[in-house]
Amino acid sequence: MFLNKSFILGTQYYRPPTPPEEEWEDDFKRMKDLGIDFVKVWAMWTYLEREKGKFDWTKLDRLLEMAEKYDLKVIINIILDHIPYWAQVEASAWIIKPDGSKRAPTRIYGGDTGCWDNLKLRELVTPFLTELVKRYRGSNSLSSWDIWNEPDNFECYCKYTVEKYINWLKTKFSSLEELNKQFGEAYSSWEEIQPPTHPEMITPYIFYTKFRMDSLAEQIRWIYSLVKAEDPIHPVITHSHSWGTPNIDLGVGRLGAGWDDWLLAKEVDYYGTSLHSMYYESQHRNPKDFVRTIVNLETKRSITKGEYIVSELTSGITRHKNMNVPIKEKEMLFNLWLCVAHNAKGILMWQFKPERYTIEAGGCGLINMDGTENYRTEEFKSFVKVFKDNEELFTSLKPVKGKIGLFYSMHSSIVASVNQMLNYQDAFHGASYIFWMNNIPFDIIRAGDNLKEYSMIYLPMPICISESGAKDLLEFVEAGGTLVSEAGLCSYEENGFFSVRVPGYGFSDATGIIEREIVPEDILKIKTNFGEIYGLGERRFIDVFKDCEIMGEFEDKRPAILSCKYGSGRIIYLLTYPSLFYEKTGNTESLYVFYKLFNLEPEIRVTPQTGITCRLLRTHNDRRILFVFNNLEKDVETYLHMEEKFKKIYPIFKNFSDIETISNSTVKIYMGNKEVMILELI
Repeated sequence: MFLNKSFILGTQYYRPPTPPEEEWEDDFKRMKDLGIDFVKVWAMWTYLEREKGKFDWTKLDRLLEMAEKYDLKVIINIILDHIPYWAQVEASAWIIKPDGSKRAPTRIYGGDTGCWDNLKLRELVTPFLTELVKRYRGSNSLSSWDIWNEPDNFECYCKYTVEKYINWLKTKFSSLEELNKQFGEAYSSWEEIQPPTHPEMITPYIFYTKFRMDSLAEQIRWIYSLVKAEDPIHPVITHSHSWGTPNIDLGVGRLGAGWDDWLLAKEVDYYGTSLHSMYYESQHRNPKDFVRTIVNLETKRSITKGEYIVSELTSGITRHKNMNVPIKEKEMLFNLWLCVAHNAKGILMWQFKPERYTIEAGGCGLINMDGTENYRTEEFKSFVKVFKDNEELFTSLKPVKGKIGLFYSMHSSIVASVNQMLNYQDAFHGASYIFWMNNIPFDIIRAGDNLKEYSMIYLPMPICISESGAKDLLEFVEAGGTLVSEAGLCSYEENGFFSVRVPGYGFSDATGIIEREIVPEDILKIKTNFGEIYGLGERRFIDVFKDCEIMGEFEDKRPAILSCKYGSGRIIYLLTYPSLFYEKTGNTESLYVFYKLFNLEPEIRVTPQTGITCRLLRTHNDRRILFVFNNLEKDVETYLHMEEKFKKIYPIFKNFSDIETISNSTVKIYMGNKEVMILELI
């Protein structure tokens, strides 16, 4: 159960000052008629406490009363980062830019953002939080508290953040001399330390980014504790931006910004995500770009063990900045079923009606501004009918336990961006694309996770991994695991210093390999016994001082892939970046080589593979449900080959698609563009 409900189906509704009050009655009735059970409303500090100590709960009261009348449950989204002017002035909580100037007030959505490292600001908001929770904790319609909408760091160099940063460093280093050694600095006192102001300050930038991630988690923990002190019963959630941590660039242009999904998820009862892939033009036009959405969903699923919610799912065009792109029919329905297939425990649409205020005016809407319906309304109805007719089945689905871990390294992301090298996010997306398109289940993991759960771990562009993470990976191999690493493994130590030997942190001794030269390259062809794959970006020339099996060669006959025994396992070392090639090109013809090369068995093989992906899930009593997605904007005819045989196939949902049984393990499918099929294999 998630928030005392098997599945949450709802919508964002009220973000002050819209929709206007005279529309609420009709809108709530319409929501209920559409099959919506949950409604999210914003409780914005700047609107509810315009003058210090004077609270106006009138509208929020009526919204919760209206929800109770129409049997809707309410998620109150607490919005603190729109600060009343009086509090901003009294606390002097301005965000300070690296040059020492104040961040200009934005007043977007009625308030401005301040720095929560400022303890005076925390003191001023505490009475508001306390009164808000005490007022609504007893409401029959209250479901839960969402305590931070898309938490993120703004770069800040105010005195409070600097003090907090220095105190954080004191917990990481036993002395100033130890810090100087790690930083390559010559500080004579702690007070001399300032946060880095330019990303080329690589070592302090690594530590400052980690500090900002810890600091944001601490801020979430502080709000959580205040809410729980007044209401220990109702669940507390928060949800991230659309991208998810592995998708965001933590280097140039994001000094001290970003968030850590792994840390934030630990601080709340339930974690969620926004999902706005339809805002970005390329996302629904090309599978190699849509993989970013898969990465976000799989990150949340992996971290929460499948207990997460999609807190914002696009229900229409946005008009925000450069994201004003056409949204086509079928895309919203595609995303709704995608969330179910990736084990989300709830979906909240963004939003019920189009926005009519601020830069997002005219964007999004499950229904039109005037209350009439549109094609997205019909798609939502279609989804609701099929889902609720099969709710017990859909809510009991579990993913087939993947034996593959795709390893994310925040250190690699920072170093690659700071050094303006090849793009780590591209590599991570490319590696995800390889497994996703091959229909091989995988978890997204990182240092500190339980690596023993996996038989194989893949490392895309692993140029910098923490020392403890490297130690865990070596122990994983020694115990019998297979580690597949792209080039440059641990080239940098975790403090940003270049390693004396590459692979670093003991991997050179484990593999018998020393990288000697790095040569920039465009596309590189690699020949294997199973076919050809490709690399991109760089090629590494090596010395080998142990016996290794050559699994692939470049066209000049030099080694491209080596398999090195270590303990009871092995390390497969690739001397280029296949991930970058598949991210750049979206090539599908050679993808099959990877599962043969790594001795993997996909439960579903697609031939020919052009852009069809499958996700096989099971219930507790072993019913097999297969989701099939046509990720292309064209009709497709192809074959699905099942590892497990079936007696018959029962279509739960197939819209305009069709299926023909060829044998007890193979079917031929015909799918329209952006279509979804849901089949039960019996």
